Amino acid sequence: MRIRFLGPALLLGMSVAMLAGCASGSGIPAIHQQAQEEDRWPGDQALLSDSGMAVDTSRLLASHNDLDYYVATSEDQKMACLFKFEHADPSEGAMGGCGGLGGTDFIVEFSTPEGHTALVRNDAEIRNYESKGWQQIHENIFIKGP
Repeated sequence: MRIRFLGPALLLGMSVAMLAGCASGSGIPAIHQQAQEEDRWPGDQALLSDSGMAVDTSRLLASHNDLDYYVATSEDQKMACLFKFEHADPSEGAMGGCGGLGGTDFIVEFSTPEGHTALVRNDAEIRNYESKGWQQIHENIFIKGP
């Protein structure tokens, strides 16, 4: 008798867990939240459309050391891009990169003369990253000097 009760309860528990996983499957919780005024894309919209990203998916993830970090996703949410802008003058352009929103911990990493930036899943199991000189500035962003 207990097995019969456990079966449906276990199935229900697994279904709830699977649905919860789908709700945040991207690993970037901010893209599943309602956009706010500060999430408005600060740069040239052609930059997003050229990379296959939808302008309305833009979210400001972090501001750190006079830089603003924005994420945007494709309409099908299979790709994400991370761009960083100068806070004082976002029209100066952006640096960034794009990657797939699969099950890997790292979505994209890009380098500039000023350093390295990585967009990671919020549930990433990153070990020893900070001991290698990386600094976490947001649940989804790590940075490292040159």
